[in-house]
Amino acid sequence: MIMHETYYPDDPLYEQAKKILASQPDIGKKKLGILLGVKPPSSRLRIVRYRGETEGHSTHPDYVRLRQCCELHPDWSTLKLALTLGLTVDHAKLHLARCMSARARPGGSGRAAPTASPAPETELNYKLFPCKIK
Repeated sequence: MIMHETYYPDDPLYEQAKKILASQPDIGKKKLGILLGVKPPSSRLRIVRYRGETEGHSTHPDYVRLRQCCELHPDWSTLKLALTLGLTVDHAKLHLARCMSARARPGGSGRAAPTASPAPETELNYKLFPCKIK
């Protein structure tokens, strides 16, 4: 499935960030930002992207909902995903960064991560699309 492939282009600072994160996995966004010469939100995006490559998909409820929505609507923009799910655009970007890097890792799949208790179909649809289901 093609999803937001061109949204996160190759980033030369990301290669530096990967080296730093490999040696210091618990580094914070502020310290990483200082080492890279960028602001904390940019370093946070790189940390989340790195976690997707190393740890795989997240089980965070917002992340799972975003993945499900992306599978249903791969052509939607980040803004439309954020508005539909009730997330900020920044949080949607973070979840998309992790999702894309997790799919790129060996063994990454396009399937949604299993949740502890799957919601019934109507409840899931209501959360994805906040409108009345008939």
